Amino acid sequence: MFRLFMSLAIVLFLLLDLQVASACSPKPWSYEELAQESIAIIHGEVLSSTNNERKPTVKVIHYVGPGTAPKIVHLPSTESSRKTKQDECPDVSMKFRQGESYIFFLKKIGSSPEFLHSDRETALVEEDAYAIVSMHKDKVETEELIQQYASNHQRPVQIPDQAAPEWGSGKKSIILAASVSIAGIVIIGGGIYFFVRRRM
Repeated sequence: MFRLFMSLAIVLFLLLDLQVASACSPKPWSYEELAQESIAIIHGEVLSSTNNERKPTVKVIHYVGPGTAPKIVHLPSTESSRKTKQDECPDVSMKFRQGESYIFFLKKIGSSPEFLHSDRETALVEEDAYAIVSMHKDKVETEELIQQYASNHQRPVQIPDQAAPEWGSGKKSIILAASVSIAGIVIIGGGIYFFVRRRM
């Protein structure tokens, strides 16, 4: 009877463990899936990474996508894939180390660039000119992947020049805010001046 009870307990434990493991399993991903879903890629080196290494600033080496290649891209922060602090599942969202290179997959470009996925795999880690292209740690030459992406999306591979734009820096919004402030000061100052002159 004791053996039967122990056997049932072990089976139950294994089943519960399998359910937790299944619930925590990260969504399968591959280069092919990321390449198909994204509108652009950036191959670049991380110059700095803030917000616990989630928010990278990237020096662009190669760009494939609409428009002109940027030279620097300030990407938004990735988000934890854990739903609550009590969540038993590990966080599978990405972090980016300063000095390392990646191929980033984007769903939005320009002044407000966005990752293809902010809470899971959204970039390929580069190691010695090879990129890790799947959950199984398979590697393919970075240059080959970039050329393949360019061919499939019918876009040229671009290398940014000195006049290339900077994305996501927030400079435009700062300039706009400053312009609005100056305009406000001029209008208020002009109003006060005319009011004082009329009173005189």
